[in-house]
Amino acid sequence: MNKTDAPYTDDITCPLCQHDEYLLSESGEKFTCAACGFHTTQLSKVVSLQLGSTPPKLQSAVYHHLSSACH
Repeated sequence: MNKTDAPYTDDITCPLCQHDEYLLSESGEKFTCAACGFHTTQLSKVVSLQLGSTPPKLQSAVYHHLSSACH
């Protein structure tokens, strides 16, 4: 049986809603947000994707369509 140390948990927030109340397994991989219910069994992959990605830019036509749908 391999024992792994749980990750440093002071800076963890939900990847979807940024809420800071959650359930985390001893391994640090299973995560459930107390606010929105987001659940994953591979938190390290979700967090690494979140930190390493930049959101795609919307084309101006798509942006215009979205903004006029809101008015």
